Amino acid sequence: MPKEIETKFKIKDVAAFKIKLQELGAKFVEQRFEADVYYSPAVQGLFNGTVRVRSLDKGGEFTIKYNSGGSDKTFKVRQELQVKVDDTKILADMIRTLGYTERFRKEKKRMLYSYEDAVIAIDILPYIGSYVEIEAEQTKIKKLSEKLGLDIKKAIPDTYMDLFSLYKVLHNVNDMDLVFPKNER
Repeated sequence: MPKEIETKFKIKDVAAFKIKLQELGAKFVEQRFEADVYYSPAVQGLFNGTVRVRSLDKGGEFTIKYNSGGSDKTFKVRQELQVKVDDTKILADMIRTLGYTERFRKEKKRMLYSYEDAVIAIDILPYIGSYVEIEAEQTKIKKLSEKLGLDIKKAIPDTYMDLFSLYKVLHNVNDMDLVFPKNER
């Protein structure tokens, strides 16, 4: 079963980081807008993981992730199953028919790069800022973060939902999704 190993770093200057990637020789893959919807089963404990439908400019992705151990203060390690889909609206209807309910919405602007066996994403999210996410084997992430001037001791294994939950506590807001205002999409 495919395993996802990743970590992220908060960045302040997206343009400066893009220059670092170019100097490193990372290959630009694409820029895209991602709109994710996360679902929960009707019966708690039925599935203890993430069920996500991601809408892209064309089509989307259906993803299931669940913990497989190995996560620590630096890396998030999960099992991941993902498939491309043509119609995310029909998929969402199917998921709801199976008894799942919408739990959370998240949007981000993502710039994808590749470098050797690593996938590097620059993510811009509403409210919580900009991050670099690196997905590869742990030793490769450590070496790559060093090449990019990122301190592995400041790596963030938390999900964007975890970071947004902290934001909501700090700003005393409750009923809010991690989505851009309509004029910023």
